[in-house]
Amino acid sequence: MAIHRDSPGNEPETSEFGPAEPHRRFARLVESSGSRRLSFPRLALAVAVIGSVLILVGYVGSWTIAWVTSYVASLDDQQIPFSAIELVPEPDPWVHEGKTLILEQVRLASKREPMIRRLDLDLNRLADDFKALSPWVKRVNRIERPPGRLRIHLEYRQPVAAVVVDRGKQFVESDDRKRLFIEAVDDEGVPLPRNQINWTSREVPYLVKGMSNPLIPIVGADPQSEPRYCEPWQRFDRDGKPIGPDVMLVKAAKIAAFLRKQPTTTPGGKPAPRIDRIFIPGDPSNSFLLNDSEQNVILWGKPPGDEELGDLSAEARWKLLLEWVDRHGPLNVKSPDFLYFDRDSVKFRGPGTAIKGKSAGS
Repeated sequence: MAIHRDSPGNEPETSEFGPAEPHRRFARLVESSGSRRLSFPRLALAVAVIGSVLILVGYVGSWTIAWVTSYVASLDDQQIPFSAIELVPEPDPWVHEGKTLILEQVRLASKREPMIRRLDLDLNRLADDFKALSPWVKRVNRIERPPGRLRIHLEYRQPVAAVVVDRGKQFVESDDRKRLFIEAVDDEGVPLPRNQINWTSREVPYLVKGMSNPLIPIVGADPQSEPRYCEPWQRFDRDGKPIGPDVMLVKAAKIAAFLRKQPTTTPGGKPAPRIDRIFIPGDPSNSFLLNDSEQNVILWGKPPGDEELGDLSAEARWKLLLEWVDRHGPLNVKSPDFLYFDRDSVKFRGPGTAIKGKSAGS
């Protein structure tokens, strides 16, 4: 085999990178098999890191969305109209405009906004506002805050008597200030605004919507007294300054509340006396006088709860009166005659007997 040597005219090929050896001539054009191998541990680590980041981003994103949604919902849950407060039970039918009236009375008097933040409310203050600012609320039993709502459990004042007010020499005629007018009171002697009552009769017998028994008139109130809502009937001095509750009127209201609860028939099935006037005595030490619808006169005594040791209770006196009717028939005891109670019986007192205090039937 002939051996050819490179001659000066046959020099090896060169390139800009230097002489190109035959076996490397196409090295730059073909990747080595090693460069095509993947690093699986590194790839797994990269996938794990990327996956963890995606999971974290997804968790944070979902938590943020849930928190924002919950926060917005909580704001919406807190904001409710004051007019949407639930009153339990609903106000009685004799209260004109019922729930709307009571809520508006409290909101305006307490200077609250139409919208309130339910969860930020001071419940004790709210309870005090309802009791002090609405003449119809007697007691706040409890307040509940179910989701998105506010519920207040109340006990309401109920009219039991109609106080006949005579302004006498203080009378100044106007549309809303008459010499003679009536003002309803409850069993504690707290006046109830007459223009907020659904009356069915403003004349004797005084009737209000939802009540079958009439309000019992109270006669003889101190002319210096005036109704002040949300507190017992007040007395005033000549300068118009309040000097405390009208104790005698409060006691008369207690009698009215008791009488209105009594049955309308006797144990023997006869009609029971229907008391339609209570007279306040001129002297606090004297007894209250009652008139029934036939102008019969009963010297009643003290109001319920004021009896002294040895006195008959109100229940015992009423029972004796019904027994009298069963034995003797309908009452026929006109002034100056009267019936009175003595230990365990009802007795009749005829002409010539002085009756202390305000005269009855006059």
